[in-house]
Amino acid sequence: MNTFSPSPWSNGLVTMTNIGLVIIFGVMAYLCYRYFSYSNIASYQIIFWIVMVILVISVLSSVALMPRGVSTNEKGITVHLLLKKIDIPAEEIESISAFPANTKTIRVIGIGGLFGNVGLFSNEEIGKFSCYVTDFSKSYVISRKGKRPIVVSVADPTIFNGYKVVNSDNINSRSQQNLK
Repeated sequence: MNTFSPSPWSNGLVTMTNIGLVIIFGVMAYLCYRYFSYSNIASYQIIFWIVMVILVISVLSSVALMPRGVSTNEKGITVHLLLKKIDIPAEEIESISAFPANTKTIRVIGIGGLFGNVGLFSNEEIGKFSCYVTDFSKSYVISRKGKRPIVVSVADPTIFNGYKVVNSDNINSRSQQNLK
């Protein structure tokens, strides 16, 4: 049976994304204004195009990697990003547990706050892990055999019921809180 749970957005992520987009589009508008005002200066034209390309690539890559949700079936778990799917075969999954609360998490490389937290992250309890999260309070660690763990956000953690769930009481209490 296929089940899908969307990735819920935290209030902090919504705020960060909105502020980030306002700043990025504000800088782009200002650069366009300046470009058409001083278009005869060659050095400004070069700077304009370099900055515009960097900003456009930043926004497009953030949108492309935005976590949309997680689905499960008898074959395994699939993490859905906007333009990509990450399949985790069932035989590769060791356990699933709630993401440890109140742990200092460091982004090693990736996106942190514009449409999600995506990339390689690290903390003391899990070590290095791949992260596809929109709300850390509704996130779960998928431990894999011989591979780096993956952390995902789901609105309904009961989609993991067919797998070995560690701290199931914690997950069940979280699912009750998430459904209220």
